[in-house]
Amino acid sequence: MSPVELTVLAVVVGALIASVIAAVRADRKPISGDGAGDLMDVDLFDVEFTDPREPRIVHAFEIALLVGLLGYVLFDRAFAWVHVPSAPAFVGELLILFGVLAMLSSRTSLVPALRRSPPLQLLVVYMAWGAALLVFLGTRYGLDAVRDSALWYYGIAAIFVAFLILSDPRRLGRWSEWFARAIPAILVWFPVAILIRSVVPADSLLVPDSEISVFNHRTGNIAVVATIIIGYLWMVDAEHGRFSRRQRTGLTVLAAATLFIAGFQNRGGLVAGILALALMLVFLRRRRSEVVLVIGGLAVTAVVVLLVSGLSVSLGGGREISAEQLIDNVVSTVRPSEGDSRQTSTTQWRLDIWKQVLDDVTNERPITGFGPGPDLGARYDISGTPEAPLRNPHNSHVGILARMGWAGIGLWVVLWLTWTLQLLNHRAWLDARNRSRERGFSGWLIVSAAAILVNAIFDPTLEGPQVAMLLWFLFGLGAVLPVLHQRRIMPAIFRRQELDPATIG
Repeated sequence: MSPVELTVLAVVVGALIASVIAAVRADRKPISGDGAGDLMDVDLFDVEFTDPREPRIVHAFEIALLVGLLGYVLFDRAFAWVHVPSAPAFVGELLILFGVLAMLSSRTSLVPALRRSPPLQLLVVYMAWGAALLVFLGTRYGLDAVRDSALWYYGIAAIFVAFLILSDPRRLGRWSEWFARAIPAILVWFPVAILIRSVVPADSLLVPDSEISVFNHRTGNIAVVATIIIGYLWMVDAEHGRFSRRQRTGLTVLAAATLFIAGFQNRGGLVAGILALALMLVFLRRRRSEVVLVIGGLAVTAVVVLLVSGLSVSLGGGREISAEQLIDNVVSTVRPSEGDSRQTSTTQWRLDIWKQVLDDVTNERPITGFGPGPDLGARYDISGTPEAPLRNPHNSHVGILARMGWAGIGLWVVLWLTWTLQLLNHRAWLDARNRSRERGFSGWLIVSAAAILVNAIFDPTLEGPQVAMLLWFLFGLGAVLPVLHQRRIMPAIFRRQELDPATIG
């Protein structure tokens, strides 16, 4: 290893150790009683703020970011491939440029939050490590190296979220309300999207200046978003939300049906959804039995109907809606050596690739990995389609190992562990004050991120903005929420808005 690489590695390791120590110290703070003197008891969903008088570009960026996220949720890869004709500027990259300009135009400083948020500190270190690999290992690969760096550079979306919330904390409640309003439209569109994807040829109606079909929506991503919606309905909206109990039950049935239909085509999405829902039940209290009754009743009814009727509807790609297909999906997930021949071969293919990458990185480039730029699909003989060749292992986490080495995957794991521990700690503090909505929101962030991260084991979803932007958006919310309650942060926000924090409760 060259002296330059050793220096960069030493800096990354030192910053990692410092951030972990800061995270541990933060988690040791008292969370209840009089000892919690560093935190302000302010309800972030109900508090009223004056106009922060931010430049118009900040408000325009907020709208652009939310529209971009909605576009990714509704249209997946098709929206991700919308870009300036004959130029490599895609929607995600344009949003990043817009966000940087908005931050430069604002009076809001992120420095106080960065000093007190271990997850944000670790994110900066993780992105710095990725940037160092791009500079020292990826420059000769040109644009391919930049695209492979999506595993880390979309993390700037979390920085944007923290910036927007700090500039006006009212955005938290506003975004929550906007998402609730979008839920019915999303759940109506998803079954239509699955149907269209199944019956329309993959090479029809392409996104302009690309080889990607307008109807190219991964069913695993649909399953994950449906799970996120179920979590929101029962963990957030159920606490002083906009939907009645009957409406919430109806939307849950629709979301669960979408999850099961998508699960017929994609085992990864089904597994991610089931595990995330199980985690949601751990967090829920009063409504746990009601959720089990709604979703469990739907699942049992669907299986019985499929078994009795013998219904079999082809979904394309060798998958169908039938009781046999559902049983094969579940069995092949629990026991990879069983299931139909296609599922068994696919599972073994993935396991072989992941083991090959693990051995290759450990023996050849253990610290840095192979960096951004090299075609790992060719290196490991991973085939793909001509319009969407596979350049990475079929697992985003293994892709991080291959591109960023053991240092990168170590940062990745500690990053998410720190984020989760901070949210759990803050959730306990909220629980001690009977702040049910904020407590539910914190748990929902963990459940949502878990669904995405589990799905990324089965599919390289984090290499593109359609999933990565949503994941980092959730990360930014979870990283900044505990910071907002700190006395050294909140009074500064009130002072900037000419409001006395003593009058807020």
